[in-house]
Amino acid sequence: MDDDDEKKKKKKKQITTLDWTTVIAIQSCSLISIMSSTFIFSTGIFMVKNFDRNNVKEDEAKAALRCGLLIASKPFFSAMSSYMWGRSGDRIGFKFNILVSVIFVAAINLAFGFAETYTQAVWVRSLSGFFDGIVVLVKPSLSLISDKTNANRAFGTTGLAYGLGTSIAPAIASFLAFPCTSWKMYDTKNEGGKECPALFEKYPFVLSSSWITIVAVPAFVFALVCMKIVPPTRAAAAVENSSREDIEKANGFSISFEMVETGKLNQSIPEVEEEEEEEKEEEESESESGGENDKLVSIPLIDDDSDDFDDSAEHAVETVKLIQEKDSSSSFSEIPMTTSTTTTTDASSFPSTKTGRDRTSIWILLKDEDIYQAISLQIMVTMNVLTGTEITPIWLATSIENGGLGWKTQDIGVFGTVMGVTIMSFQLFAFVKLTDKYGIVRLVTWALFLSALVYPCHSIANSIARVSKPGAWAMVVSLGMIRGSLGPIMMGGISLIVNNAAPRESLGVVNGFAGTFSNLSRALAPLVGGSLIAVMASSPKDAFMRNWYPFLGLGFFFLVLGWYSMRLSRRLDVPRMH
Repeated sequence: MDDDDEKKKKKKKQITTLDWTTVIAIQSCSLISIMSSTFIFSTGIFMVKNFDRNNVKEDEAKAALRCGLLIASKPFFSAMSSYMWGRSGDRIGFKFNILVSVIFVAAINLAFGFAETYTQAVWVRSLSGFFDGIVVLVKPSLSLISDKTNANRAFGTTGLAYGLGTSIAPAIASFLAFPCTSWKMYDTKNEGGKECPALFEKYPFVLSSSWITIVAVPAFVFALVCMKIVPPTRAAAAVENSSREDIEKANGFSISFEMVETGKLNQSIPEVEEEEEEEKEEEESESESGGENDKLVSIPLIDDDSDDFDDSAEHAVETVKLIQEKDSSSSFSEIPMTTSTTTTTDASSFPSTKTGRDRTSIWILLKDEDIYQAISLQIMVTMNVLTGTEITPIWLATSIENGGLGWKTQDIGVFGTVMGVTIMSFQLFAFVKLTDKYGIVRLVTWALFLSALVYPCHSIANSIARVSKPGAWAMVVSLGMIRGSLGPIMMGGISLIVNNAAPRESLGVVNGFAGTFSNLSRALAPLVGGSLIAVMASSPKDAFMRNWYPFLGLGFFFLVLGWYSMRLSRRLDVPRMH
């Protein structure tokens, strides 16, 4: 028992302390982006119907499609600029780009509330997406300020930010929508009721979006003062040095070099435990003996093109090899030399950055199997998870007769809050512990398989709603809590895996490229979700399994993704050190 306690204490001491002030500053900006994306979940379908005031009772199938397009416009244009934001983060710095993006998002979000037509709303939201690079910049920023001992803690805060954003944004937006009709203070039928301001009468959703702009001001100031992100080149250098030190500790001597004796095979190699002085003496004696061209040289153990470098001892230990040099013209200086005492912070001195621009080319990086599989899985998981996320409020607002639950905007806002609180609670109390115990790769696989069972169960709620609305509410909330626990593992987990797979100096490029296609998935998700609801609502009421259309397909795709995730290497549980 004493030994176990001592091991736990030792492990705890080895965990690097995060710069929590910077983490909070980063996530404060992330929260602005998340809220600007999710506030529309509870009001989107009602905005679409309100734009055509002469046809408030618009066909539900058409409204679902138009709502899907409105929601999709932001991530679609985000996809167009994601790679640009990622490259800019690598070159200029992530802090600068995050702050610039916050300014644009806050200003454009204010303008969204003043949209008078559906077309205007789509274009303004599209601009918000194009200038929102925060979602791309946050993840590499967290990677740069963390290491293998605390990366899961840094990325765990992403789920907290998402949970907080998705819990409060839809709820506040739904409360602030239609103030002239939903607020009692403007109900002229009641005694003491005030006349609703003309501004709110003309723009019933201006408060639903403008409050995010107000919150963005203190978030920007806090990030400007407190955010301290290590420049990418310095981070790469620090990680490389850290990895070398870890190897030295694991093996008892510096295995960043391979001692190679180019002489007679029966000549002994200095013991690794001997002091430097003794080794130098032996080298000198060797060079003076026999007139031979035998030289003691050291070459890098880790190849520049190695993509499978791991910080564990089993991947680092190499047997000392003997190579005989017979070419008398070769000199000691011609062989590349490195020393374990080198501590330069110039990124170009490390193998992972020696090839310059080619090394950070996304097409070169995609040849790495880990990076390719991680990015492809992130794109598909994002597509399926967000299709389920964005189909839910449309489905909840659809009438019971057409396969939905017929909820109002306030009901949907409350449901969003329940989901958000669940996500935050899971991140606070379970995410880090589970990743420490099982590893993020294994957790993602389990979450995908479990989601394949959970999503089809939503269709049962419609059957329950025909008999008991409280029963349907209980069913949906229970499913929402399960999804709120699985979501951080799938979305946050796969993001962590992508950043673990990426070289430190190419985090912006990898996240920018992944963000391009992930945002395309975000754009397609509401369109696919709206289409599925439209197909369900327009189908004959006696059609076979009519109410199962939207969620059964999602469940099957989760099953496929679970199988695909089993191909990921377990080395992606920790950040790449080379």
